Amino acid sequence: MILTEKGEKPGEYMYDIFNAEGTFISKKGLNVFHDESGVYARVKDGRFYCLKEKDSGFKELVVYKMKWE
Repeated sequence: MILTEKGEKPGEYMYDIFNAEGTFISKKGLNVFHDESGVYARVKDGRFYCLKEKDSGFKELVVYKMKWE
């Protein structure tokens, strides 16, 4: 994943989404934790796993189920 641009909400970045063949599908704003070493996110078995930073500073693991229509 490459951070492309900041989103509308604080801490949100816009991500390009591609299908398995590499065709661009959409762009989505996500609030995913990242630092100078990279973005903490993975896609596996139809799920998107990422770390988000809460207002308290603690990190939480968030899992999204991806459904392609």
